[in-house]
Amino acid sequence: MKSLEDLKKIKNEMAELMSLRENKEGYKVIVAMGEVGLAVGARKVLNALAQEVYDKNLRDVTVLMDGNLATVEADGVVVKVVDPEGNVTLYGKVCPVCAKKIIAEHVEQGKVVSDLVISSCGE
Repeated sequence: MKSLEDLKKIKNEMAELMSLRENKEGYKVIVAMGEVGLAVGARKVLNALAQEVYDKNLRDVTVLMDGNLATVEADGVVVKVVDPEGNVTLYGKVCPVCAKKIIAEHVEQGKVVSDLVISSCGE
């Protein structure tokens, strides 16, 4: 049985995790969660992205789900990153380890992870 304090702590942690879905001014990281994405592990990638943003306390980053973002060039999980200026980068074949790399390099340092890029352009 959990104490009242334990339950309050869990409630606060869950509220912080849910706040990752709120639109903010900073980066937006969007995972393709259509049928194809789900079949190849999009849920694990989404969870890895959300956990990394939460662990690093990146309050200006929004992690979202979308339908199919897939393109002809992409196999596997597709992740779309939109920076605060509106520039869009599409990453393909993203796994949970790659998701952490995208957060560390692209979102935190502003460096595109070139070995995963499908497409990059300004909006």
